[in-house]
Amino acid sequence: HIPKNGGTSIELLAAYNGVRLGMCAATDPGNFEFEFGYKTIPGFNCNVWHRPPLPPAFRSNDGKEEYGVIADSFCMSRNPFDRLASQYRYKSSVDKNEAPPTCESFSDFVDEHLEKMENNALLACLKRGVVSPAECQYHIRARLTRENKLSLDEIDDASSYGAEDCHFLPQTMYTRACETVFALEEYDASVAPFLEKALSLPPGTAASAEAE
Repeated sequence: HIPKNGGTSIELLAAYNGVRLGMCAATDPGNFEFEFGYKTIPGFNCNVWHRPPLPPAFRSNDGKEEYGVIADSFCMSRNPFDRLASQYRYKSSVDKNEAPPTCESFSDFVDEHLEKMENNALLACLKRGVVSPAECQYHIRARLTRENKLSLDEIDDASSYGAEDCHFLPQTMYTRACETVFALEEYDASVAPFLEKALSLPPGTAASAEAE
């Protein structure tokens, strides 16, 4: 699921009703149980349920490689600022010394992580779209190995990403592989009825889920 967009609440609601999704479909932080999960883009070392899904590749009629969506998948988008603020509120609630509840500290926190993302080779490769998402990490590792300037550990760091458990990744890295995209701000109007139908729940049952 897209981190900080209400995924945990939905996955727990589904689990309580016998359906395994996201973190409830994982055997451990690094792996999905095969029949319940989906492929993720190589190179991300956050919890597997926070990793961007790998868009299914196919060949168009003219032979070009195109990317589709995962069948029967859904995800929720959220106002980007609200998403960042939610992440910082969580950190501040855990340790106010590390994340003081001030505008200045919040701004520094955002600037720091946006800079990390801008300088990350894996994210840059995925953004350029020159090679397929499945091959970005391989190409980075191959290039850095040929240059022979970094140790193996440094190559691992340079070809991967997992800061803040991937809570800062652009939402488009997830939504591009989703068959249905909802807006968290329209939870009661669109998401709750969808969940109630999918999980065979009485009307109004899913609306009680709190998304944060």
